[in-house]
Amino acid sequence: MDMEEIIWTKEEQEKLNKMFNQWMYGDHIRAIENFKELNKGVEYGNIVLAGDSITAGYPVNEMFPKGIRVYNRGISAITSTQVLDKINEHILDLKPSKMFLLIGTNDIERGIDNDLTVKNIVDICNKTIKELPNTKIYVISIYPVNENEKFKSSVQSRTNRVIESINQKVEKAVSKIDNVEYLNFYEQLLKDGNMNEEYTYDGLHLNINGYRFVTGLLNKKL
Repeated sequence: MDMEEIIWTKEEQEKLNKMFNQWMYGDHIRAIENFKELNKGVEYGNIVLAGDSITAGYPVNEMFPKGIRVYNRGISAITSTQVLDKINEHILDLKPSKMFLLIGTNDIERGIDNDLTVKNIVDICNKTIKELPNTKIYVISIYPVNENEKFKSSVQSRTNRVIESINQKVEKAVSKIDNVEYLNFYEQLLKDGNMNEEYTYDGLHLNINGYRFVTGLLNKKL
């Protein structure tokens, strides 16, 4: 059966989410514990990237110009709810001057309501502003996927139609928050309606060329 033909019931999706949470629980806990320790030695006033595996795989030390300190606080497979729940470890403890947030693609795969994803992102922004009013926040659009058949196993149930819909809602919501800027990388990573194959190795995650391209975009905000 093709992936696009599978439609999970609410009960099935909840069961799958529970199984996935149990599977990833140990990895997530270890990552958060590592962040807690690493955050004790950070230099305040630098840059933080927060997000999921797309952020976790970002080779920031090799990509960004010398003299710019960037802390990577991405964790594979996490959702917007998990970032919000552990916002201290991901963002607040580092007291950054700038924070870039890229989150939401796993929410889609996990069947999380789109409006809840938007709310979580807004709450992350508002909580950061409340605790760190001088921190500039950049919310990055969820990246497109490549829906070609050869990438189905990685892309799974994600579609650009859904991604674009969430991005539009996020952009509208965060545009109302002071000191928050929305970055539409979705459009810039597209080619012929899909994630540009030059920038991805599996239709979902970036390859080195993709990270170089995104770094060029981010450099304009550093």
